[in-house]
Amino acid sequence: MVNIREYYEVNGEMRPGKKGISLPVEQWERILEVVPVVGRALEDEGVEVGRVVYAGGGDDGGGDGVEGDVEDDGGVVKEEDGEEKKNYEATSEEDG
Repeated sequence: MVNIREYYEVNGEMRPGKKGISLPVEQWERILEVVPVVGRALEDEGVEVGRVVYAGGGDDGGGDGVEGDVEDDGGVVKEEDGEEKKNYEATSEEDG
């Protein structure tokens, strides 16, 4: 299984949120197959996207895995009114 989970920060500590998904390896492989298609569609719409590159062209998983300029937004999500919220504030239902 591949587990993808939203995390949020409390007092400098990252904690797992309620939102997430667990995928069988077969579904994860299917997602990886369609990533280039989705990337091209986004680029066609004028959205800049990074490219996943495996170090040395192999499957060793080394390196940072992203080619090009990809900015870390620190989990900031822009609301429709233009106000910025941390991702955990905008999407997490966690208490405290």
